[in-house]
Amino acid sequence: MNTSEEIKKLVDPVLETLGLELVDVEVKGGGGKSIVRITIDVAGGIRIGQCTQASRVIADLLDQKDVIPGRYTLEVSSPGTDRPLKSGKDFSRHCHRMVKVNFTVNGETSQCLGQINRVEDDMLYLHTADSDLKIPLCDITLAKIVVEMK
Repeated sequence: MNTSEEIKKLVDPVLETLGLELVDVEVKGGGGKSIVRITIDVAGGIRIGQCTQASRVIADLLDQKDVIPGRYTLEVSSPGTDRPLKSGKDFSRHCHRMVKVNFTVNGETSQCLGQINRVEDDMLYLHTADSDLKIPLCDITLAKIVVEMK
């Protein structure tokens, strides 16, 4: 198990108790100059206070378990609006939002813009201007939220 996976295994249950979802863990560098980036989210969007609370809890946990050898910098943040959606949880969290989705069908790349209706059985149900689509999550190559200005 690599360091990122070990951190995920430690941090995920703790974040769940705080009502937060672990989105990603990234560990860069080494030799006492590591950067640990942890991305968290919650339905409706994460607040700065939640990031601060999670950061304190995660830092204590990582220090207790001595997962990162030497010194490290811990960064805990929200995913941001331009982060690609990857998992079923990502799509579900953004239900009813507009997304731009690139996907492959029979080796051909397609792109569409639509509103997420739901995610069910590893399928994304999307409403576009022309039709309703059902796209297997495994066929999606890139998906991002479209920021709508009102």
